[in-house]
Amino acid sequence: MKLKGTSPYFVRLWKPVAVMALLTLVFARMSGGAFSPPETTGPTQIVGQTLRYALPSGEFVERRFVDDRSARWKIISGPRSGETGTEQVAVRMVSAGIYFVNRVEPLGGTTRSEVYNLAARTVATYVTRPDPEDPLRRIEESSAGRLEIVAGAPERPDASVPASG
Repeated sequence: MKLKGTSPYFVRLWKPVAVMALLTLVFARMSGGAFSPPETTGPTQIVGQTLRYALPSGEFVERRFVDDRSARWKIISGPRSGETGTEQVAVRMVSAGIYFVNRVEPLGGTTRSEVYNLAARTVATYVTRPDPEDPLRRIEESSAGRLEIVAGAPERPDASVPASG
């Protein structure tokens, strides 16, 4: 079969290309049309977790996520060691076990954004604060490091197993 207005090179290639496209569609359909999600080796929920990591200043902090709007923190090293507090946060799940957490200090205007990867046990932090010498500029700091899961949310007991006692 000769297609009108086509080169011989095109005529030789259209059948293999059509077969490859058809096979791609068939295999995509057989696999459900999607790639399987990556396996996680850590917790998938951040609420209820107590995490320990270094701040950009070098101090270590423990942060417990009470719910998706608040966290309790405690500085465990450095000149502010022992300080504690509760803060309002915005927690958004990026994917299973990966969370974006943001907060703004109401008085100073410092913003702190963090990405927690619970499976890989990593945290990336990004902090901006007003520049005291130029009110139109902000000072930026960022860091990345290891994350330690100190305590997790208690596992929910299986509903099919009766409670003993």
